[in-house]
Amino acid sequence: MAYIGSRPADKALQTSDIEDGAVTSAKLASGAVVNTPAFEATISASKTLTENDYTKIQFDTENFDTDGNYDHSTNYRFTPTTSGKYFFYVNCIFNAGGSGEYERARLALYKNGSLVYYQQEGSTSQTVNSQRRMHSIQKIITLNGSSDYVEAFAFFEHDAQGAGIIELVESGKNNVFGAYRILE
Repeated sequence: MAYIGSRPADKALQTSDIEDGAVTSAKLASGAVVNTPAFEATISASKTLTENDYTKIQFDTENFDTDGNYDHSTNYRFTPTTSGKYFFYVNCIFNAGGSGEYERARLALYKNGSLVYYQQEGSTSQTVNSQRRMHSIQKIITLNGSSDYVEAFAFFEHDAQGAGIIELVESGKNNVFGAYRILE
């Protein structure tokens, strides 16, 4: 339905009122639709993990941080100032080190200091039979926009011959932690 002149005040705009092609990327680029705050960070050097315990991953090199909400130098956490749902992702390469093999590895997300989600490969009764493996997790987490924060952790268990590390490969590009706000 087309309107000539001004739109009636009591009529809400409906999808059927918009002509195909009328909303262009230039109109969207004006800032009306944004999925920020957002960030992505990598590691600058391999990190040794504490065996059989969760170790915070120090993603210390920012690829981007749209609103300055990621602390890449002390707490290594994302504390957005806008409430909403956020899509988080973590990718890491685990290495048993030396000639060892790892038995179990986890990537985890913590919200406000508590575990909210993890992904595991392997078990205590089965060796994964590998020195190096890539792990990834993704999770949507709701944050309040004032005090909620999220951090990335790793858990590693290896055989007696190795020492667990998150390995720096290709200048850390394979080890990333990031998030962006989902439009609702």
